[in-house]
Parts: sequence; C-alpha cells; structure tokens
Amino acid sequence: YILKKLFFALKNEGLLFFSLKRGGGESRDKLGRFYSYYEKSEIEKLLEKASFRTKTFTKGASIGLAGEKENWMGFFCEKIR
Repeated sequence: YILKKLFFALKNEGLLFFSLKRGGGESRDKLGRFYSYYEKSEIEKLLEKASFRTKTFTKGASIGLAGEKENWMGFFCEKIR
C-alpha cells in the first residue's frame, strides 16, 4: 500500500531510496523500538508488485543507536514504465 502511494508521488525519472533491517522476524531493540526484518527477495517481490525495479542494491552492517551491530540493506528503485 505505501509503495503504491510512493509510486504515484514519484516523478517518472525520480528515484526512490530506502533502507531497512536485514533478516527475518520481528523484535524490539534495547531502546524498545520495534523492527520487522526482511530478506532481499521479499522486498523485491513487494517492489515488483508496486511497479518498481531495483536499480542499485547495497547491504552492510553498522552499530545502531542501541549500541548493537545491525545488518541492513538499501534499495535505489525506479518506476517500471
């Protein structure tokens, strides 16, 4: 639902970037923040359904605000015409 709204809000030549936690399931961090974790294949299916294509994919790990190492992934996406 949100991806479709972003699709219509984005100019035809515009790019969408977002990043999220990589993995499976859901949990809260030490600060009580709630996270849902996804794998690349899950996100790409949702993007395709919303008429986006991944232009560039990146992944990494860094220390988050809660002080723990977190795996993440980022997507630069374009509209499928």
